[in-house]
Amino acid sequence: NRQSEAFPILSALPAAPSSTDAQNTLWSERRNYFLDALQVRNWQAAYDSMAGHGFPGGDRMVDAEFFAGWVALTKLNDPARATRHFEALRQASSTPITQGRALYWLGRAAEAQGQTPAAVNYYQAGSRHIQTFYGQLAAEKAGQTTITLPADPVITAADRAAFENNEV
Repeated sequence: NRQSEAFPILSALPAAPSSTDAQNTLWSERRNYFLDALQVRNWQAAYDSMAGHGFPGGDRMVDAEFFAGWVALTKLNDPARATRHFEALRQASSTPITQGRALYWLGRAAEAQGQTPAAVNYYQAGSRHIQTFYGQLAAEKAGQTTITLPADPVITAADRAAFENNEV
């Protein structure tokens, strides 16, 4: 394993190349390095590989911010740094899954900093995404004992037509 030689090369490459093929390749290498670093318990290398991702948005940015925040909180014991990543995650996507995950982990980071009222607020906000895994974890941390599912979405004629016209 030549991991110690890999990171200087990885960190010297452009964080988010302009070509999609280059982005895919670099992300694959960055993620593999991250997983290798976790396996050998090199927490700082794992963090560095994700924290320097350079993606301005999209799924890769969401994943990298989560991974960097998770390592910062659970392995480097740096909840303030983790908070920055989880907040970036929250801002990056409005999907219920990402919102539930970001708010749950923001609550964990606040809790680790002794900020109980802030943690409760994050957990309560995360519990609004109860249909997701992290929304359920947030609800549990917020002390909720019952689940109220959100209303079913209203499907319009335009939604139905768009679905029917999708050739996938």
